[in-house]
Amino acid sequence: MGPVKTFGIYSFPRSGSNWVRNLLYSLLAKPYLQNYVYDKDVQKIIEQNIPGHPNFDPESGQEFTTTQGKLKFFKSHSQAVVESYRGRRLDTRFYCYIMRHPLDVFLSYLNFLHHYRHELQWAYSIPLVSVDEHIETGSIEYFFGMFLAVGNISPGIDNAGSWWLSVEYWLRLKRDYDAFIFLLKYEDCVLDTERALQPLTNFIGNDCNLVEAIKWNNIMFPKDGGFFWRMERGYYKEVLPPRLIEQFEAVHGSKLKELGYNI
Repeated sequence: MGPVKTFGIYSFPRSGSNWVRNLLYSLLAKPYLQNYVYDKDVQKIIEQNIPGHPNFDPESGQEFTTTQGKLKFFKSHSQAVVESYRGRRLDTRFYCYIMRHPLDVFLSYLNFLHHYRHELQWAYSIPLVSVDEHIETGSIEYFFGMFLAVGNISPGIDNAGSWWLSVEYWLRLKRDYDAFIFLLKYEDCVLDTERALQPLTNFIGNDCNLVEAIKWNNIMFPKDGGFFWRMERGYYKEVLPPRLIEQFEAVHGSKLKELGYNI
C-alpha cells in the first residue's frame, strides 16, 4: 500500500487553522446540506455532525476529490513539512499556511491557556487566569516577556517553536514551491472570507458553495469567548496596554512591516 496522499493545513497555534480546516471540510463534505445539531462544546459538534473530521492524524479524515485528485487533509503546528506520521510515510501534495498578527496570536493563546487551565496548569507556576485578570494583576508581563523573547508562551507543550521561525519557514517554502503552497492571512479571511478563500475553492472544484460553507461554519463554530475567543483582527490594540505594544514594535517592528502589518 502506497503512502497517503494528503493536503496539510499548517499554522502557529491560535492563528485560525481550526476555522480554515472547518471551512475546507464544509466545502468538501457539504455538511450544510444535512441536518445538524449545535452544541457549545466544539468537540461534540464535531462528533455529532462531522463524521471522519480530519485532525492531527493524516489518516483520520475522509478522502475527498479535488481538481488535483483524491486527497486526505489534516492540520499541524510543526514547522517541519510532515513526511511521515507515526512511522507511516506521507505523500503531501499541497499545503495551506495561515498567518496571523503575533500579538493577536499572543492574546488568543493566553485565553486558550485559561480555557484549558484544568489540563495545562501543571506546566505553569503562574495561575492561568483570564486575559483581563492577567492585565489587572500585572502577570501578563511574564507571558508577554516570554513571547517577546522566544515567540511562544508554551514552548514545552506544543511543537510549534517560535512564531517568527514558523512564518519565516513557510515564506521560504512559498518562494521555492509557490504552486504547491497556499498562504492565507487571517486578517484577510476576517475582512473578506469569500475573496481570501477563492484560490482554495478553485482547487476544490466548481461544485463547492463557499457562501453556504461560510454560513454553516459561522453557525456551528461561532465566536464563543472560549476556544473561538474573539475571531477579529487587530484586537490587541484594544486589549493590550499601549506600552507593551510599543515595546513589541520596538523589537519586531521592521519584521512586522516586511510581513505587511502596519505599526
